[in-house]
Amino acid sequence: MEKKTIGGLIAALRRANGMTQKELAEKLNVSDKTVSRWERDDGLPELSLVPVIAEVFGITCDELLCGERRSPEQRAGEAGARTANPEKTEKQRTRLLKKSESQYKMLSWIAAGVSAAGFLTAAILNFGLLKAVLAFGAAALFSVAAVIVQAAALNRAFLAVDDAELPDEMLHAYHRRIVKTAERSFTLTAVLLAAALPLLAVIGSDFSASAGLQADAFLLYGGILAVLALAASFFVCRRCNDVCMEKGLWTLDEAEAQRYRKNHRLQNITAGVLAAVLCFTGMLHGLLSQEQMYRSGLVFNDYESFVEYMERDEKAPVRGLPPEAPVYAGPEETEPEIWYDENGNEITEEQARTRTLEDQDGNVVCTYIKRNENCTGMSYSPKKGTVLPITVYTVQDRERAREQAQQVQVLFVPVYFVEIAAAAFFYRKKRAV
Repeated sequence: MEKKTIGGLIAALRRANGMTQKELAEKLNVSDKTVSRWERDDGLPELSLVPVIAEVFGITCDELLCGERRSPEQRAGEAGARTANPEKTEKQRTRLLKKSESQYKMLSWIAAGVSAAGFLTAAILNFGLLKAVLAFGAAALFSVAAVIVQAAALNRAFLAVDDAELPDEMLHAYHRRIVKTAERSFTLTAVLLAAALPLLAVIGSDFSASAGLQADAFLLYGGILAVLALAASFFVCRRCNDVCMEKGLWTLDEAEAQRYRKNHRLQNITAGVLAAVLCFTGMLHGLLSQEQMYRSGLVFNDYESFVEYMERDEKAPVRGLPPEAPVYAGPEETEPEIWYDENGNEITEEQARTRTLEDQDGNVVCTYIKRNENCTGMSYSPKKGTVLPITVYTVQDRERAREQAQQVQVLFVPVYFVEIAAAAFFYRKKRAV
């Protein structure tokens, strides 16, 4: 007995209508090689093409899916039988549905790979070429490309089943799987783009726009922004599910609806508690990571030693070199440097470098000439008749304090992840299944 297949029926109808594979392919907007694969049963048409092929040959979708042409009398006599006995086309429909879903998942993986490639490119440009702004631009460009691929794939997946005459239960399950896959892909893109956002910090900072961002700052702030993006994506996805149900893409029975509402409330409670904990941790993080907390300097209890230190002809060390390393200052100037006061009048270098300290009444208690370029700042409390003690901070003090502050910042990264993991574990244990 001859096996009835979709490909065999398409080949028979094409020949009966005097059409070549190329002519049929042009009507369906596919290649003639695609038609040839169908007729050899090496592949099946997409669901979106099933009603188009049926219209071209003047048959029903059921006839095409069954691989068998029926006479008008058979169509009328078996109309009720097809409704009562849908198992005959069940396998064909399921196979076509799985093919469409498999194609969509493949495109989703491609979109995810594009996002990951963008983040990897950004890291290479930042750490390898020290081009932080260019690195973020690359990450943003790859993210846009990933979104376009995912959106096109999502639209194609929905159009593929528009006229497929599938049962509501099968169609709704297909819609839910497609939307869930799309949510994961879009979330990954958002998280990776947010993780690259700190690269823009070089703009408006003490770095130039062509500099690179340090690894500790990139990991710390990138991780924080990635977590925030993940949380925001969670709420966006939940709202997306609500909209899909409102539009009838899928429905829930009473038990599923009750479970959905219970989990919805649990999500709100978990998210609220987590937000409060993260805010508290963030405030503590900001307080403990301030550079000033770890800055210790030279303390002077008399003006003589303070003035003697400030008037030393001491250069600031170059970052990355030991203090004793020689520093090339360039060719000597042929003309002396000219100094001006705030009104634009020419003054001497000594006058330009002269500084004064005043007590709480505005009386000058100390005058010195600042020549020590290793001094980056000082702190003191003006009192009546004195400002002693005076604490002077050097470049080394600042670098040491910055390193300690960065170490504290890095320690907070696992704290954030532990808190989020604890919230996720709590939700999974308490949610209704």
